[in-house]
Amino acid sequence: MLVADRIPPHLILVKLAAAAVVLTFFGVSDVLGATVPKASPRGACDALADARCCKWLNIAEDLQANLFEHSCDEDALEAIRLAFHDGIGRSRAMEWNQTFWGGADGSILKFSDIELAYPENHAVDDIVHALKPFAEAHAVGYGDLVQFAAAVGTSNCPGAPRLRFLAGRRDALTAAPASLVPSPAAPASDILLRMHDAGFTSDDLVALLAAHSVGRQRTLDPTAGGLPLDSTPEAFDTQFYLDVLLAGTRFPGNGSHYGEARSPLETQFRLISDAEVARHPLTACAWQSFINRQDKMMDAFRDAMLKLSVNGQDLARLVDCSEVIPPAPLQYWTKPIAYPPGTGPADVDRTCFDAPFPSLSASSRNS
Repeated sequence: MLVADRIPPHLILVKLAAAAVVLTFFGVSDVLGATVPKASPRGACDALADARCCKWLNIAEDLQANLFEHSCDEDALEAIRLAFHDGIGRSRAMEWNQTFWGGADGSILKFSDIELAYPENHAVDDIVHALKPFAEAHAVGYGDLVQFAAAVGTSNCPGAPRLRFLAGRRDALTAAPASLVPSPAAPASDILLRMHDAGFTSDDLVALLAAHSVGRQRTLDPTAGGLPLDSTPEAFDTQFYLDVLLAGTRFPGNGSHYGEARSPLETQFRLISDAEVARHPLTACAWQSFINRQDKMMDAFRDAMLKLSVNGQDLARLVDCSEVIPPAPLQYWTKPIAYPPGTGPADVDRTCFDAPFPSLSASSRNS
């Protein structure tokens, strides 16, 4: 049985228009290939609970040295994004109709000639081409490598949780169909339907969007450069959840573009999809609940990423190699969340009134 969450399938076929999707926003990889595998340090392997995890020590070292450069930048962030693009490639409606079985199976690497032609994937081609040589050099499955690279890349981001990694996925037998990745211009109702069809709840969606706290747009509006999606792009923190709730007043760059919503600041880019989810009745309170609650956000993101990473897989055949993932620097981000300069409580677009809004202030780091 290739269903990790064992949720009964529903009968709704979700159809989202294919579009140029650029949900996590990073640049071009300069890696040309992976290094030749070498033996892991004997002592390090002996310390692992399961010897089958030993090879992943080498792969982590190779990725850090030759792709990520131990930084939370471009390639590491593209790897996080790629994990979503691969893991979301599942449809319970199609499973019910016995037309497609997918999920976190590496199809975007294995069938890159097909899937990279989809409009929703044409911003992840660089990281796909960068990661393929690592899978081949280390003789590991594409599905495993996609999720492992995301976990290692996340470990480079200050404030990020330490993600779990389970190895042993069955690789894809067929390419995922087009339009399974939500569009940045889609209304929240469409995104929620697509996520539900893939096996995720509204709370899972809100938690997964924490990845945007370190995100920058690079392709929706090339004139706006690498504008961040919140005012603290150097940290995996909850500032993103505050900033997206601030009323938008302008379009940075040279005007509106596909998937772009009005932003509260000239120095910040906002996705329509983020703005929609932040204000939707089914997600607004979960969204608000993360503001200035770093531990809660970290726990929720860790759990949602684990669910994403095994989506459509048989958990019984997987091996827990989580101890191979390094901890993030400054794992508990301690700087307070604050209103960006020129904004305050009056600028918050509240749609959740079931709990009081967090009491926040301006901060010297934002001035």
